[in-house]
Amino acid sequence: MPNAILDTVVKKTDLSKDEVEKRWEKAKSIVEKQYKKTEADTSYFQLVTGVFKKSLGKDLLKQLGWNKKQSILEAMDGLLDNTYRDDIEVDQDVLIVLKKDQRSGKLTKGVVKKILSPGSVHTRGIKVRLTSGQVGRVQRILTNND
Repeated sequence: MPNAILDTVVKKTDLSKDEVEKRWEKAKSIVEKQYKKTEADTSYFQLVTGVFKKSLGKDLLKQLGWNKKQSILEAMDGLLDNTYRDDIEVDQDVLIVLKKDQRSGKLTKGVVKKILSPGSVHTRGIKVRLTSGQVGRVQRILTNND
């Protein structure tokens, strides 16, 4: 793991050095298994960083002050909520982007009927079928407050 990231996370959170390194190794394992990437691939480090960032959760990310503007994490900033299969549930309210709307970014609200993505992670969002029959990638999981 890059020392700058390790040192920052250990200093600003309650996580131990061992816990941070364990999360980094798990992120590497996910990228290698899910995306079939190796350290030789140009996107490998960005993917590992994104998965690692997701493993920290929103509260720790806020505590660290990491956001879209953080250069090392910028490419993978979307890896919150919508990119992990485990975060998506049947009967959950979501906003998806339909294939035809990818360019415009128009979102469609609906309720998940079936999770279609076979893998555990997808950088552009987990693919689902809504109860309306529409298929798209989850962009946001809606809560009671939304």
